[in-house]
Amino acid sequence: MTRLKKLLFLSVFLAGLLGGAGPAPAEWFLNAESFHASVHGQLACSDCHQGLDKARHPDPALVNRRPADFFNPDQCAGCHDSLETYLAQGVHGQVQVKTRQDIENCLKCHHPHDQQPVGGKAVRYDPKLPPARRCAACHELRTSLPVPAVAERECYSCHAVEPGKTKATEDAVFKLCFHCHAAPGLPPAPWFNLEAFRQTPHGRSDCLNCHPGSARFVHKTGTAARCLNCHRRHDEKKARDAHLTVQCQACHMVGVKPARRDGFITAQAVRTAGEPSRVHDLADLKDESACRRCHNPGNNLGASAAIPPAKGILCLACHTATLSLADPITIIALVLFLAGLANAVLILGSGAASDSTRNNHPGQGGTSRGHAAWKRLAATLFLDVLLQARLFKRSVGRWLVHGLIFFPLVFRFVWGTAGLVASNWFPEWPGAWVLVDKNHPATAFLFDLSGLLMLLGAVLMMARKIRERSIQPPGLSSRELLDLGLLEMVLLSGFLVEGLRLAMTGAVDGAAFSFTGSLIGALFSDAAWLTGAYAWFWYGHAILYGIFVAYLPFSRLLHLILAPAALLLASAPPRRPGKG
Repeated sequence: MTRLKKLLFLSVFLAGLLGGAGPAPAEWFLNAESFHASVHGQLACSDCHQGLDKARHPDPALVNRRPADFFNPDQCAGCHDSLETYLAQGVHGQVQVKTRQDIENCLKCHHPHDQQPVGGKAVRYDPKLPPARRCAACHELRTSLPVPAVAERECYSCHAVEPGKTKATEDAVFKLCFHCHAAPGLPPAPWFNLEAFRQTPHGRSDCLNCHPGSARFVHKTGTAARCLNCHRRHDEKKARDAHLTVQCQACHMVGVKPARRDGFITAQAVRTAGEPSRVHDLADLKDESACRRCHNPGNNLGASAAIPPAKGILCLACHTATLSLADPITIIALVLFLAGLANAVLILGSGAASDSTRNNHPGQGGTSRGHAAWKRLAATLFLDVLLQARLFKRSVGRWLVHGLIFFPLVFRFVWGTAGLVASNWFPEWPGAWVLVDKNHPATAFLFDLSGLLMLLGAVLMMARKIRERSIQPPGLSSRELLDLGLLEMVLLSGFLVEGLRLAMTGAVDGAAFSFTGSLIGALFSDAAWLTGAYAWFWYGHAILYGIFVAYLPFSRLLHLILAPAALLLASAPPRRPGKG
C-alpha cells in the first residue's frame, strides 16, 4: 500500500476533529469530486499524510482512538505559517484570537478535504448543484475527474468514493470494511467468512446502509441502523403488539442472544473463539426455534413461556386485532354466535314479514320519498344508534348506565379497527403504531379508562336489575343477571391479564398511564412464575370472552345488536318496484 493510501486513511483521522464544532464528521472516505474542487485538491496525499507504517495500515488498533490523538499542528503550519500574524492582529476570519491554542487546532473550523477557497473572486463548489453547474464553477463541463497520479492511485482505490450510492462506492466501502472483518488474525474485530457472507440476504449491500457512522472515528461508537429504514414492520398477525419493544435483530439474526435493556429486547452477538461470526445470517422463522430464544420457561426477558396466538376477529370488538380465525376458541365461539344469531333473526323475521312487504312499496312520489328515507336513515344512525337519543328521551338514568357500556365499546372498536387498517395499509404513518402500541401513554390511558367505564356500567346495570327484582313478583327470569355477571368476569379478567403483562414485561415508557393495570401489576412485580403462568391467564380471559360471544344470541343482551339493526331497517329507503 503506497503512501497515498496511508495519507488518505490518516486524513480521515484529522478530519475527525470536525465531529464537534466543525463542518463535517471524520469520514474514512472522501468525496473525490469535492476534494478535487477544494483548496487542497491539487496536492499529493503524501504532502499532508507522512510517516504512515505501510505494514500496519490500516491498523485496527487505532480505529477506536479519537482524531485528536493523531493531529499535529505542525501538519498545517508547514504550509500555513500565519499563526503569529493572527496573534498580532487578534483575529482570524471571524474568530477572536487571544492565545495560540485558540487557533492551533485548524480542524475545528476547516475540513481539509472539502475546504473551499476563501476570499477573492473564487467561485465556490456546491455539491447540491447538478454536474453541469457545479463543475462549471471552475472549468468547462467534464465527464470524469482527472486520473490521480500513480502515487495516489492505491489510496484512492480505498478512500475516494463517487458521489451518491454507486457500485464503485459500494465496492470501496466493502473493500475497506473487510480489510479487518475478513481477517481472523485482527482482534478485536469480529470476522466473517467472506464467501459465506456474500450468500446472506444482505451480502451485496453497502455496509454503511446498516452501520451508518462506522466509517469514521471513533469506530466503536457507530450504531446499527433501524431495519425499518428499508423493511416494512410486521403486521399484527405475525408479530403482535407485544413485539413493538423487540428489535428485529433479536429474532432474525443468527449468532445472537436476546437481552433486555431499558424496556426493550435487543440482540447481543455470541462469538465462538476461532469461528467466524454468523451474525449477518438470518434465522429461519418457519419453525419456533427463533421464538424460543425468548419464549422459554424462566426467561428474564418478560416473555411468556407459551406463545399465545394472534388476537382473532372477535377480539376486534375491544382490541387492535386481526381478521383471522387463528385459534379454536375464536372458531367455536364465532360458529355458535352466528348460529344463534341466525336463529334469532329467523324467529323475529317471520313475525315481521307482512310489515316489511308493505313498507317496500314506495307509492306516489317514490323518488322524493326515497331521498327523505336516506336522510332519515342517516339521522337514525347518528342520533338513535350512536347517541342513543330514543333511550335518552325515555330515561336519562338508563341512558347513562347503558352509555357507560355502549360508548366505551364503540370507542375501542373504532380505535382497534383504525389500528388494524393503518398498520396494514399505512405502516409508514407513525400514528399507526400509536394505535397499536398498548404501552403508548395515550393508548394505555384511554383503554384503561374505557375498560373501567364499561365495568362501572355493568355493575350499575346489575344493581338496577337486582333492585327491580326485589319489587317485582317472584319468578322473574335471572338471565339478565347471568349476562351481566359474565360480562363483568370478562372485563375483570382483562384487567388482570393486563396487570400481569405489565408485571412480567417490567417498566416500559408510557405503561404507567395504564393506571389500573399498573396497580394490579405492582402486586405481582416480584413473581418469578409469571412467564410460565401468564399464558394460562391469557387463555382464561379468551375462554371467558368466547363463552360470552357464543352465549350472546341467547341472552337478553342480544338487543345490543338487534335494536340498532331494527332501527336502521325501519329507516331504510324503500326498494324500487321491479319492472313488469
